[in-house]
Amino acid sequence: MRYSYDDLKNLGVQIMERAGLQNSEAEIFLENLLYADARGVHSHGLSRLGVYAKRVSCGVIKSGVDATVIAESESTAALDGHNGIGAKIGRQAMDLAIKKAKDTGCAVVTVKHGNHFGACSFYSRYASQKGMIAIVMANSIANGVPFGGAKAMLGTNPFAIAVPANHMRDLM
Repeated sequence: MRYSYDDLKNLGVQIMERAGLQNSEAEIFLENLLYADARGVHSHGLSRLGVYAKRVSCGVIKSGVDATVIAESESTAALDGHNGIGAKIGRQAMDLAIKKAKDTGCAVVTVKHGNHFGACSFYSRYASQKGMIAIVMANSIANGVPFGGAKAMLGTNPFAIAVPANHMRDLM
């Protein structure tokens, strides 16, 4: 069975709104999940919808919060996401990075208390569509055992890079 993007997004938004997210938060969150599924990264797609709905409804993920700047310079910023939904906090961080990079030529923005934010390439692609080169990365818990080891010591530590390519497809 096949479903349209709009049908899946609308259903997911309704589920997340019932769980407690604001509409704008639910919209960007569903765009994030559907983007991951479209790229074949199903571990970060709609399969996570139920887990996130539960986290929002029990208050682990807060609704209606914005990231705040806790430290900043001309080309850097450190944000506190206040345990908001990761997709919204990640987009806010990227918007700030884009603004700072346009002003200074390069920017670095970090986030704490931002929750899982989905596929890194969701944000790097967003920046490249705005004409910016972006490198996005995240930390992760240690869940990988090094070759020959007996204890988990390595995280997956995802990253994504995107470069705008004018009239051709962006390099990702």
